[in-house]
Amino acid sequence: MKKTTIFFAIGMLCSLAASAQGFYLRGGTGYAIPASGQTYNGNWFPYSGTSIYGQHDINKISFTAGLQVNGGIGYMVSKTFGFELSAMYNPGKEYSYKEISNVGTSLGNGVMKWDYNSRARNSLIALPSIVIRTGNKTLSGYARIGVALPVNMTVDYHGKLETSYASGSPTEFGTYHATIKHSFSVGYTAACGVQYSLNSSLKLYGEVNLLSLSPFVSSFDDISVIENGKIVEATKSRTYTLTGGGTSYISYSQPFGSAGMHVGVIFNLSPKPAPVAVPQ
Repeated sequence: MKKTTIFFAIGMLCSLAASAQGFYLRGGTGYAIPASGQTYNGNWFPYSGTSIYGQHDINKISFTAGLQVNGGIGYMVSKTFGFELSAMYNPGKEYSYKEISNVGTSLGNGVMKWDYNSRARNSLIALPSIVIRTGNKTLSGYARIGVALPVNMTVDYHGKLETSYASGSPTEFGTYHATIKHSFSVGYTAACGVQYSLNSSLKLYGEVNLLSLSPFVSSFDDISVIENGKIVEATKSRTYTLTGGGTSYISYSQPFGSAGMHVGVIFNLSPKPAPVAVPQ
């Protein structure tokens, strides 16, 4: 019985190796729209409406929307099944909004005007996935599903503040620059598309893809705080955790999900050899 099992396993491995398609490289680019998924505030309530994102609907923003570039290496175990390790790069999507509020201070009643903008800087996300293909036809379909692992995700935060007073006191001005960092979070990715073989080594592809990722903020670092032309703070870090407490604040998640359309090329590193003519 053991010998039969061993021979069967060896036979399966040989069959698998015989049908293996080998390594390939994939690279492409495209455009994505926001698909933020669910994000939560510091009290673990889902964001809705415009929330803290000013005039922007939380369901319509994402820091990875816009131009995207992707590339990776894969290995097809068989004609229809394989693995791929790819990465997605996004230069960053900027969101701006304004806020006006009435305040009362020692200088009298006044009007405070905020002008914010936030932008994710050079996001890089690793996307290990499994790949399913319909085969090695000239025109074939495929699908990928995997996890999204943040490699670099940093949001630059800039703010301008102007406070004017009814009493005639001088108007106060302030500028703020901070960096928002995130804790390690795992998301999901999926794609489906078609590929067209130009020859045994080169293919063109087009796909629609989805990224679901909402990492939680881990720190808010003030790079500079300038009020009325004077530096108030050079660097100050605020730590965020899921539970808060002590000197830390309660964390909240930010939207990095997107849905996009990409086109690109696939280069087969193990092309099939040309058939050898048999003399008649």
